[in-house]
Amino acid sequence: MPVVVQHKCPQDHPCPCVRICPVDAVKQEGFDAPIIDETKCIDCGECVRFCPYQAITDISLQENISVS
Repeated sequence: MPVVVQHKCPQDHPCPCVRICPVDAVKQEGFDAPIIDETKCIDCGECVRFCPYQAITDISLQENISVS
């Protein structure tokens, strides 16, 4: 499941990941960090791959790495 890493997001621009999400699960108010609606998210990873600041990460991938 993707999560937003607040300190990596500059929060000074419209988030490009809002428009890339195929199910409209990424929302943003003003220039605040985006919010991912877990009830809509299909875990496709588009936002993770698309974020130019790597501020959206897939927490399930991190958990798999730390377990190994």
